[in-house]
Amino acid sequence: MPAPVDIEVDQPTTNGHVAETYSSDFFDASVADLADLLKNEPQDDFIVGLQDTLSNVFSSPAVFSLAYCHDLLLRFIQQPDNMRPVSTDNLSLLTSLLKDLEIVGMTNNYARELDSILRRPHIRMIMDAHQTIATREYAEDQLPIGYLPDATKALPDISSPSYMYPGVIPNMPPKTIGIESTGEEHLGITVKLNEMGDLEIKRIVQGGLIDKQGLLHVGDIIKEINGEIVNTPEELQDKLRNARGAVTFKVVPSYYDFPSPSQLYIRAHFSYDPAKDKLIPAKEAGLAFEEGDILQILSQDDVHWWQARLVKDPTQKGLIPSQYLEERRKAFVPPENDFSKTSLVCGLIDRRKKKRLLFNVKDSSLFDKGDICLYQEVARMPPFARKCLILVGAHGVGRRTLKSRLIALDPDRFGTTKPHTSRSLRIEEANAYFHMDRNEMETDIEKGGFLEHGLYGEHLYGTKFESVRRVIQSSKMCVLDVEPTALKLICNKEFMPYVVFIKAPNLDYLRHMQHNDKQRMSKMRTKSSMGNNSLLNLSAKDLEQVVLESDALEHDYHTYFDLTLVADDIEKTFEQLVRAVEALSAEPQWVNVQWFS
Repeated sequence: MPAPVDIEVDQPTTNGHVAETYSSDFFDASVADLADLLKNEPQDDFIVGLQDTLSNVFSSPAVFSLAYCHDLLLRFIQQPDNMRPVSTDNLSLLTSLLKDLEIVGMTNNYARELDSILRRPHIRMIMDAHQTIATREYAEDQLPIGYLPDATKALPDISSPSYMYPGVIPNMPPKTIGIESTGEEHLGITVKLNEMGDLEIKRIVQGGLIDKQGLLHVGDIIKEINGEIVNTPEELQDKLRNARGAVTFKVVPSYYDFPSPSQLYIRAHFSYDPAKDKLIPAKEAGLAFEEGDILQILSQDDVHWWQARLVKDPTQKGLIPSQYLEERRKAFVPPENDFSKTSLVCGLIDRRKKKRLLFNVKDSSLFDKGDICLYQEVARMPPFARKCLILVGAHGVGRRTLKSRLIALDPDRFGTTKPHTSRSLRIEEANAYFHMDRNEMETDIEKGGFLEHGLYGEHLYGTKFESVRRVIQSSKMCVLDVEPTALKLICNKEFMPYVVFIKAPNLDYLRHMQHNDKQRMSKMRTKSSMGNNSLLNLSAKDLEQVVLESDALEHDYHTYFDLTLVADDIEKTFEQLVRAVEALSAEPQWVNVQWFS
């Protein structure tokens, strides 16, 4: 019979060379001891089979490598000064790298692949283990590496349902984490008492001090601060307020995986300043943004406060009010201003005549004004030409002038519709209108075949959806100047419009320009330059009416606008309009996500 474990072990190599620093004496002695034990046993079939199995096991290079690692760890314990880690803060480095990869990965496949690899759970566990060893934060009740448990203790019953295999640890040992605090910078964490009465980290604010260091995670249990036990959020807040310099946390870690980057992007339809918000938990943790900004939502775990960052400046992160919270805030009416007994939709519709008000499609614009649109989910799309260009604005701001000039600039690229009318056409109007029978036109209006329609005198006028489709089918961008009430009907995936609001300048500016133009005309005895801006041709009363109408349109329909141009000079406004249309085919666009769903 061959020797029980008479083997030659292949030594591990590094880059093709034998690891000269490791001596196999300890390993060989252990194998020899085991062989001697087996020699004293009766040589039956079981012992022979066991010897063969052990011979195969100890012949494995993997076993020798484990012994090699064991020896290195022993040296680390016995002579720690001879082995110093390159870094003791790899978790922070990893967190910072993941944030960079999240941005680069939007356009680079290799970055996305690396991001997915680094977010795997076993990578996180390796980093945590490395940091624990590097910082020497061992649990007090943990046995030193290299020592066997007390032989007098009974071995665990692995058949018991309560037995936990190595690596499946229900309660991780606490570890100590240190940060530097000035006492003024917001740490960026919120905590809660969980069902066990422990102080658990509920949220880590993106961009805060804790988030930047990457040492604490959601779900971690905070036990002590600077050696003092904390049991409630209030105690934690008091101790942090008085802390200066180095602050140490003793925490029981949770091993949640890194959350995947959120792909939810929204366009804000209101401006927000956390410094003026009385409801936000911590003003310094808030994220300020302007109307029209694109935000990436990082977390929606809290029903009232979302975590977000600005797309135009990814370093700006923080809390923003959720859709639910802001809707309730916007819909709230103080008791002294509550007219609900005499009005509907916050006072927009008078009901003092004590009659029932039923919904009518012709009056739907009144109800549309009662909608609260705060955030719109959007998606970033490559450059593409929109199907329609919609010009919206008050009467007299120059919408039709801009439309005519744009079509004349490139008639092969831009087109418009011919309106329909029930009025009999004159000979010279044959190319300006489509004639329809009055009854037929009313039928089509009831069926929803018209984008917009109206009654002028005794005759109907309107623009049919089919006319818009014909222009699009001719490979042209359909340019329309419609009433804002039509926006709800045309802003969809079929027509994909680019909506431009032509805004009237403020009243003081218009009066100043009107005054200067009249003086220049009087001194030089030449023709007035008012032709460059149709607004300057209006009377003072009409001018005021246009500005008021423009402000009302912006207030009621601003959520539909892609671009706002101030009509202070028709030439300048036209140039801005042309540049904006050209940019659609050259730059990525943020559009309603439902257009491509």
